[in-house]
Amino acid sequence: MNEPKKKSWKLFGKLNIIDLLIILVLIVAAVVLATRTLSSQGVTVNAQHVRVHYYGFNAIRNYVPENFTVGDPVTQYDTNLDLGTLNEFSYIPSYYWVYDYNRGELVKVESEFESFIQFTSDCYGKLDETGLTIGSTTFVVGGNYYFNVGPTRAGYQISGFELLDD
Repeated sequence: MNEPKKKSWKLFGKLNIIDLLIILVLIVAAVVLATRTLSSQGVTVNAQHVRVHYYGFNAIRNYVPENFTVGDPVTQYDTNLDLGTLNEFSYIPSYYWVYDYNRGELVKVESEFESFIQFTSDCYGKLDETGLTIGSTTFVVGGNYYFNVGPTRAGYQISGFELLDD
């Protein structure tokens, strides 16, 4: 007797439609997993190269900038979110304005143990009108944050963003 031939569902060669669907599902799963992993590590999809400008929002102890080295990592201290590397920095002694009753005017008095700090870091994130987004965190101009710069931790305010490339 002649038995009817079964359809093999072969698309071409030894690959059938079921195999093709399984491969497609695996590829989609790998892309989703990679996107979530990179996002949790602070890498933003379509990231831009951005320079962030900071300054110390309070006078900072002198040992902080004395321990800075260009190339130090910059991270947000509570989340350890990567904000790139220290590009450049400067600091000057901090001072206070005190009223001098003898002269009848305000005079500048230098603080012996504290400095005003400015620095920049280069990082990757998504810059738009709301601020710089890295991972799920958005940083804004004027925002006060605590950052680790190399071996130190202090409070800084973001004073500006500069897009380095498009």
